Formats: sequence, structure tokens, C-alpha cells
Amino acid sequence: MIRDELTKKKEEFLELCSTIGISESTIKKSNHKIDIFIDFLISNGRKPDKDSLDEFMKYAKEERGEMISQHWITATHRAIYKFVYYCHTGDYIIMENDRPLLLGAPLGSDIEKFLKHLFNEKRLASETVSNYRIRLKQFNDYLREGNLTLSADAVRDYFIVCNENGASNYKLYGTMLALKKFFEFMCREDGFYEPLINAIPKVKYLRQVKLPSYYTDDEIRALINSVNRNCPTGKRNYAIILFFVLYGLRCSDVCNLKFENFDWENSSITITQQKTKKTETLGILPVVGNAIIDYLKNARPDCSEPFVFLTDSAPIRKMTQSAMYSIVKKYMEKANINTEGKRHGPHSLRHSYASRMLKDNVPLPIISEAMGHSDTQVTTVYTSIDINSLRKCALPMPEVTSEIYCKGDYSDDSKD
Repeated sequence: MIRDELTKKKEEFLELCSTIGISESTIKKSNHKIDIFIDFLISNGRKPDKDSLDEFMKYAKEERGEMISQHWITATHRAIYKFVYYCHTGDYIIMENDRPLLLGAPLGSDIEKFLKHLFNEKRLASETVSNYRIRLKQFNDYLREGNLTLSADAVRDYFIVCNENGASNYKLYGTMLALKKFFEFMCREDGFYEPLINAIPKVKYLRQVKLPSYYTDDEIRALINSVNRNCPTGKRNYAIILFFVLYGLRCSDVCNLKFENFDWENSSITITQQKTKKTETLGILPVVGNAIIDYLKNARPDCSEPFVFLTDSAPIRKMTQSAMYSIVKKYMEKANINTEGKRHGPHSLRHSYASRMLKDNVPLPIISEAMGHSDTQVTTVYTSIDINSLRKCALPMPEVTSEIYCKGDYSDDSKD
């Protein structure tokens, strides 16, 4: 990129910062730091990427010497990281630790190309793509930090190192899948990757079926009643919890709710599920409609964001899944709900929603449709927590005629 292009990107980035509520003083400081970074890029003929950021930080530390403070290092790295991220995605990242997004040499650009293919062409859910990114980034970091060349031996050795470091079977299995899909994708452009596929060890992983965590009707009522609806944050959190409790929606779907999903005239909400890509239409229940209207009128920040649920402090952005998890966990603790040995996030409320329908004798196909499952078979896991129905399946105890059992005595003497 030439200076004019970089400067334009910087201005667009800073304008975005202003739009989402970043303070003027922070924007001014970021502007100065990014100008220095742009000078560095131009002088060294580099592009704005993670490798350039790392090189710039080394350069800055050497230039400043003993005068540099840890605060300056952290603030500068954060500002430029967000700028580089914007150059790649056109978006603003709140914290560097949110996702391992920026990838450097040796495979960074190829991995980014593969991830875009998964999201845009394969239409995989963003969370699934993020899991691929994590696995591939770890392999990429292994090559870079060890100054290794990509080869069949490097692939085999990586799995050996992961195993020696105590990686779980689940992680090894995920890594195997990610590398296999990545190498297969790259084979379309470069035959070099084909032998690497055979170098990936076969990892078997038997997924353990876990019983869903669910909560009783009384516990759900206590959860809802624990929310203080007299403050802006409480109004928002109350509406969010209602979506989990009364619709059984996944966290990703609530995060991505937009105004365009609501048809107020027909009292309906139409969403395309993030995980399955299935379209689902829900009726707007009066309690949910009133909660949304109260939030929009009296609590939601005034901004142009299309998403319904937003953060309540700058930068004003759509809510993240981790934030919604924290909300549910917070009110479960406040309601003194016993969560020992159970999940206690949004997904447990989804399980509770399915459990209530089973309790009301709703047929499995209807539950499957309401849950947005891609297959009715997925829904059958909930039958394992329907205790009343399971009791009906119990077989009668056959009559025992053995004299030993009838006596109730099974001592050593009876064996003779």
C-alpha cells in the first residue's frame, strides 16, 4: 500500500472509532501512533499485517531505549493492532484477546484465504470458522517460532509435540481435521500440499454423549425475577434472558438479532440460524415485545448499529457471546440457583426450554422444529432427561423363584 491508501484507511478507521463512541482523546492518541506506524511501513516497503506490527514494536523499543514504558508499549500495540485488523476486515476489534485473528508468516495469507472460503462459499458458522482459525494459527505459530519449513516431517513432528505437551484427544482430532481440510483446499492451487495430507496422523475421537443441563420452572422464574428492570442494563439483560428462556435460541442467534428480523405488524421474528442456516419464524410473545420496546425506548444507546442488543459503554457494539454468557451466569448466582455439576450459561436455558416441552408431552418432531435442529435424531438426547417418561419405559421385574434369593441369604454356606 502507498501512503495515500494507508492514510485513507487510517481516516476511515478513526471515523469508525468516533461512530462507535471512542473518546476524542483516545482517537487523537491513536492517530499519532498510527502515523508513526505508517512511516515505518513506507520506509521499509511493508504492508499492514501482523509481521509488520511485530517488527515495528521491536523497532520502536530500540529507538526509545530506556525511555520506553510498559504503558506506552501496551497502548501502542493495542492501537496499531486494531488498525491492522481494520485494514484486513473493515471492522473494529474490541480486545486483542477476543480471537486470534491476525496471522503472520509462513502460512498466514493462505490460511486467511482458506477461512474466507469456509465462511463465504461453504457457509460455515462463524464459530466453526473461528475454531479452524485457532487450530491453524497454532500450527502456523509452531512453524514460525521454530523457524521451520513446511514439510511432511514438520507436520508429523507437530502432532508428536502436541501429544508430549498433553494435548487432549479432542484437540488432536480437531487439529487433524483442520490441517486436512486446509491442505486439501491448497491442493487446488499447488500440488506441493498433496504429500502433506498423507503425513497427518489419523486420530480417532469417540465423542462422549453428555446429558443436557437443565433447570426447573421455579429456578427459571427465580432467574427472571432476579433482574433489576429499573436500570438501562437491567432492561437489556431482561430482554436477552427472555429470548433464551421462551424461545430456546442459541446465543449466536440472539447476538445477531437485527431490527430487520422483526415484523411488528404480523407480530413475528424471522431469523436465519447461525449454526444450521435454517430460517425460523417465531411469534412475538407479549412479554417479549414489551421487554424489547422498553429496552429500545429507555435503555438502548442511540446509534446506527443494525443489531438490537448493544454494549452499554464505548465502544458501542453488538453484544458478544461471552458477554451474554456472563449475563446469564451473573443472574443465576444472584438468584441463588444451584449450578454445581451443571452448565450455567445460555445453552442450559436452551436445554431447559426443550425439557419443558418434553414435560408437556410435545412430540419430538415439533420440539426439533422449535429448537431449529437439522435432524430429529439430534433432539432425542433430551429424552434422556425426561425422567417421568423414562419411568414408563421400565420393564416389570420378573418373579424370582430361586430358593437362595427367596431366603434373602447368600452366605458362603449357601454355595455348597
